[in-house]
Amino acid sequence: MWRVTFQLTQSVFTEFRRDFVSAFFTIAFPLFFMLVFGLQSSFRSDMSIKLAVLDQVSTDASAQLIQKLTAQNTLSLLFLTQDEATKRLDNSTINAILQISATETEPLQLQLAQRGISNPFVVQSIETAVHQLYPEARATALIAGMSHQVHENRKSSVFSYLMPALLGMALLQLALFGTAVPLMAARARGSLLHLSMTPVPVTSIVLSHVLVRLGIAAVQLVTLLVIAKLGFGLEIQGNPGLLLLSCLLGALMLIATGFLLGGIAPSQQAGNYMVMLVNFPMLFLGNIFFDTSSLGALDWLARLLPITYLSDLNRQLILGNDGRFAASLDWAVLVVSSIVLIVLAVRTFRFSMDSRV
Repeated sequence: MWRVTFQLTQSVFTEFRRDFVSAFFTIAFPLFFMLVFGLQSSFRSDMSIKLAVLDQVSTDASAQLIQKLTAQNTLSLLFLTQDEATKRLDNSTINAILQISATETEPLQLQLAQRGISNPFVVQSIETAVHQLYPEARATALIAGMSHQVHENRKSSVFSYLMPALLGMALLQLALFGTAVPLMAARARGSLLHLSMTPVPVTSIVLSHVLVRLGIAAVQLVTLLVIAKLGFGLEIQGNPGLLLLSCLLGALMLIATGFLLGGIAPSQQAGNYMVMLVNFPMLFLGNIFFDTSSLGALDWLARLLPITYLSDLNRQLILGNDGRFAASLDWAVLVVSSIVLIVLAVRTFRFSMDSRV
């Protein structure tokens, strides 16, 4: 069986390599986006998030908070006057302003102002610092009382924030254009049906396709991370091993999605529509490039997409900060989603579009 599987794997890889559309969207497309965003970020003198801190109380509590903020990986603190900070926020030369004040009953109050869209890692960095400084109940109350305003004029984001998005996008394109589309083509021309009628075990047929996609995913991830590290100075603040594990688990989950779509499509044309209908919601609502936490009902839709949790987990592992969700929840969603999607893909897969075989 393993010799047959190996031979089929070679054949599937050769077929994939000759498929220009699949190879382009799986390999060239993510690399193109990385170069665009990476070169854009390289022209900036500082890729960290610039946070202006206005300490209006100058107490031990505010000093301790500033010390915790300084230790956050994504933040670069600037100490400016109110007028200068407002001016620099308006012309987009800083990302946010944190104002620390106090009242007679509250020794510490926080006011946050950002520009353009709300960058979740500004908020998350502040929340992490507060939780490191105070017990859970006190920290929760302080964060709940923090006012948050978002100004317009945001121009760009940091490369380290975009890197998890690029990894997620690469795996998504592999699942859809590198898995679903070739499977639909093979079903349409009858090659899968022909193979299923030979003495070749069906397990070998399916396993060969999975192995090729997982191998391509591994090469994708290593290539993107090496280019990001050597070309754009990406620093992985979390555990690199866990990052690779999360990406491979995400790849398995998304490849199962590709098998599910490729196996149930009633025709190649209908399957292409299905791929597009899945691709765009995943890209725009999967927290890949856009934070959906302020989108109300759309955010609840985003929470139903497993790729949302893959993006959140990868950002935590790359940036070393807390995410929107607990890391344990992200891992659990990825594992459960992978199992469910694999079971659905196996139970619904059909070798031909013209029969129930």
